[in-house]
Amino acid sequence: MKNNLILFLTILTLFTSCKGQKTIGKSVNELGKPLWYIFQDTKNNYWFGSNGEGVYRYDGKTIVNFTTKDGLANDTVRQIQEDKFGNIFISTFGGINKFDCKTFAILQPIKSKEWKLETNDLWFYILGKKNEGVYRYDGQKLYDLEFPKHYLHDKIYPCGQFIF
Repeated sequence: MKNNLILFLTILTLFTSCKGQKTIGKSVNELGKPLWYIFQDTKNNYWFGSNGEGVYRYDGKTIVNFTTKDGLANDTVRQIQEDKFGNIFISTFGGINKFDCKTFAILQPIKSKEWKLETNDLWFYILGKKNEGVYRYDGQKLYDLEFPKHYLHDKIYPCGQFIF
């Protein structure tokens, strides 16, 4: 009997998703107004990226708002993605966050000139005052990719500035 109970609890733990887990964030009655991005994850949660109010997650019953108070790099969200393990990645003006259903981690980028494409890579573009550029996440590391210098660069941008 005791072994059956342990087996049942182990199986229940394996199949538990973000739904039902105690998480950070603040339950709210409605979404904020300045929404820029909508994403549906593999658990059928809807994620709404806002322009200054963080990110919202709707699981079909409850809306939870996550902000810098919960660990987001910035409250201005521009992209939301999910990896094959169910982790949610949120690109903000302040950097890229990884959410594992419990906490937000701000990924620390590594400068790289290596542009390549692997099957499970996630790609991000950040436009903002901090960390602007193209990033590739390979499941382990976040690479801040340097654009190759074009042969006309010095003629078009004599002061060395890019204009996006």
